[in-house]
Amino acid sequence: MKFISQKRLIRPPTGLGLILGVMMLVASLCAPAFANPPAGCRFCERCAQALDRCASQAPPWVAFEEGAGAACWLYATQNAGSC
Repeated sequence: MKFISQKRLIRPPTGLGLILGVMMLVASLCAPAFANPPAGCRFCERCAQALDRCASQAPPWVAFEEGAGAACWLYATQNAGSC
């Protein structure tokens, strides 16, 4: 009986266990380290529209409407002349 339970422990995960394991592996490879954030925008390495200054300067908060906005250099440069 002990041999059967050992076989079950060694057997690779299937179904939901496999999916969760793969998701955790992908998340650990893609997510930045929270203990050592980048100098500029935290999303600049993953953003398709990142500007040069995104890597070195933290972006300002730009409000779109009440309660909504983004901290992004792209929106800050677009809205610089509108007040």
